[in-house]
Amino acid sequence: MVKNRLIRIVLFALIVAVGVSGAAFGQEKRPFGIIFNTGSLLMNIEGYQAGVGIKLPGEKVDLRIGGDIFAANSFSTLSFGAGVAVEKHFRPGKASPYYGGFAHLDFTSQKNETDEDNWVQNSTLAVSGGGILGVEFFLLDNLSVFGEYALAVDLNNIATKTSTAGTVEQESDLSITFDTRIGNSSKIGVVIYVK
Repeated sequence: MVKNRLIRIVLFALIVAVGVSGAAFGQEKRPFGIIFNTGSLLMNIEGYQAGVGIKLPGEKVDLRIGGDIFAANSFSTLSFGAGVAVEKHFRPGKASPYYGGFAHLDFTSQKNETDEDNWVQNSTLAVSGGGILGVEFFLLDNLSVFGEYALAVDLNNIATKTSTAGTVEQESDLSITFDTRIGNSSKIGVVIYVK
């Protein structure tokens, strides 16, 4: 029941974000971009984290659509997500600061296993949304790097399964958190513009 409600909220947020950004798009033809990013400035040596997406420039705002994945050996962690963001640049130029907003859906699964009868598994479905502030720096006409911070609201549904001597118990918890995503939680990426 809660998961269905979360999915409806995310779908509504994605439709609104795409509709608002689509309405702001103009006739001007600029190249679209292919985005490669990491979700954190702090690279995890024991795991793999990456994101890929596209950037659709408009006359007034740019739309980013993408997905990401994170996998790590520690606690058998697997996470994947998808989202959209709109960015409005203050001014064009080699260093172009911007602001905007985003909506993101994430699923994470972690399992800490002592043996096959004793383990704990956490599954989290998270819906995030908020504002972003960043800067895009053009190294070449068709190549840029960007870094951004976010002020986010996260709605998390956490399901926990615990197996003790083969007896499995399950509980669920819903929480709302506010996150600045400053420091190592900020995002960096590379955009390759295709003409």
